[in-house]
Formats: sequence, structure tokens, C-alpha cells
Amino acid sequence: MPRRPSRPTSSSRLLLFVLLLLPGLLLGCRRAEPETVAPTTTSSATQLLVLPDDGVEPVLQMVEEAQRSVRFKIYLLTYDGMRQALVAAAHRGVDVRVLIEPEPTGGNASNRDSYRILQEGGVQVRWAPARYRMTHEKTLII
Repeated sequence: MPRRPSRPTSSSRLLLFVLLLLPGLLLGCRRAEPETVAPTTTSSATQLLVLPDDGVEPVLQMVEEAQRSVRFKIYLLTYDGMRQALVAAAHRGVDVRVLIEPEPTGGNASNRDSYRILQEGGVQVRWAPARYRMTHEKTLII
């Protein structure tokens, strides 16, 4: 009786997935040339910005154009333009939630000020939990 081919195990499927995904991730980590990262206005698009090269304007524009929700996680929030954009979005009825580090190196006062400004402006702002302390990840999901 001929032998049936065995089904791939979950670990072999995961390995295959990683091997197929890894080249794309590595290519995505290359520094993008400005002309290859074009801003988009479609709500379902994914946009890669490489900062500081692409500047803050595309980021502010995305927050200003947000219609439903903004999720922002940042280690140190010192830029008043971003604080104002987040508050303005909240005033437009956008569900804005921000998570910031309570004790950033060299920036305690800035984050305390940002927390107060955002909270008073109607933004749902929270201090990052202890398990995320010192995480320098910056994420913006609109």
C-alpha cells in the first residue's frame, strides 16, 4: 500500500512562514529613499515612514486626517505640535489613546507636561506599565 505524505507539523509550518516572511522584513528594514515612500490618503493603506528622514509633517498629517481612532505609544513626547494634533483629533471626536513612559531618561518633566496637556485635552492617556519600562518602541496606529 503506498504511503501517504505526512502533514506538516505546526513547527514546520511556522518555520516555513518565518522563512518566507524574513526576506520581506529584512528588505523593509533598509533605509527607504524619499521617493519610494509616497504618502497615501486611502484609509486602508499601510505607510512606512523612516524618521527623522521623512520629517514630522507626514505623521502630523495622518493624525490630522484620522477619522475613527489613534493609538500612540511613545517613550518621550516633547513635540508640542504632536500634542496639539492629538488633542485636536480628540476634539473632533476621534478616539485617541496614548501610552507614554513615566520616567524617561532625561525627560521626566516633558512627559509629565505631555500627560497633563493630553488629559486636559480629552485624550485617553496612560503611563506605560512597569513591564514596558524603558521600551523605546514608537507606534502610531490610525
